[in-house]
Amino acid sequence: MLNPFNPPHPIFWLICPTHQLKNMINALFSSKPGGTKSFLMDGVTFGWSSIIKMFERECERINSGSTRMVPKLKEVHVIRDAWTKLNVTPAKIMQQENVLTELFSYLHDNPNQSLSDGTKAVLSYLESCSKIFENGFLSHSKITDINCDTMKSINEGYKFFTRWLDQIRCQDSSFDLKVNTQTKFLAWQTFDLLRIDIYGFNMFCKHFLKKHPGYFVSPLRVSGSAVETLFSQFKYSSGGKLDAANYGYSRAVSLVKQVTSTHHSGKDYRDGQLHINNLPLTKKVYNKKD
Repeated sequence: MLNPFNPPHPIFWLICPTHQLKNMINALFSSKPGGTKSFLMDGVTFGWSSIIKMFERECERINSGSTRMVPKLKEVHVIRDAWTKLNVTPAKIMQQENVLTELFSYLHDNPNQSLSDGTKAVLSYLESCSKIFENGFLSHSKITDINCDTMKSINEGYKFFTRWLDQIRCQDSSFDLKVNTQTKFLAWQTFDLLRIDIYGFNMFCKHFLKKHPGYFVSPLRVSGSAVETLFSQFKYSSGGKLDAANYGYSRAVSLVKQVTSTHHSGKDYRDGQLHINNLPLTKKVYNKKD
């Protein structure tokens, strides 16, 4: 959309990828036994029970003295209390290589069982999350072209969820995504936030790379941490109670501090030429004579 305060310049809506990753894993957790969701794909119900079984297999490896396949996985990551749901580390673990390798190993050793108990679908779900986040938004890559591997990974991961939704709609013509009681697919809020992330980031990269040729986009910098830091300062200035009434005052206090504070990062701070010694072309080996 166009910036209402500066019409020639567009605004791109993006959801913090780290927070959206937590939403995706929490959505899968909602499909636990007795949960609010009962995901359906290819006629098979799948959900968090596959993660519970994975943790049980990890416990069996520990008891038998075998090497763990997911060393960072803890019981609290599977039970997921309120604090764990807000923590990003457990969410990252669920879509990283160790978890995917363990589920793939189980799928390879038990092909028929993994199809009936939904493990294959869970693996596809987490692989798609990994493509979007681990190898996409949260990667250390540089986006210099709209068709680079990072963008392809993000878009390919998103296609899994669109195909899944299309399949449900083909099988059930009465399915309505916006009904809060539907259990077969992600909640409409979660899916909408995911779509905002994908389309917003694609449009932003197209606009930026066209307007600034020769530069690159670092997806890891597209984060809500900077916004959280800013609002933390506003909240501190308002005495811990930030709302619409005192927002203007808190923002003004922050701006005054930026003007009056003394620091070493003023104008021309980084413009000076650095003088460093030239490194030797050959590496010196300790205690070795020429």
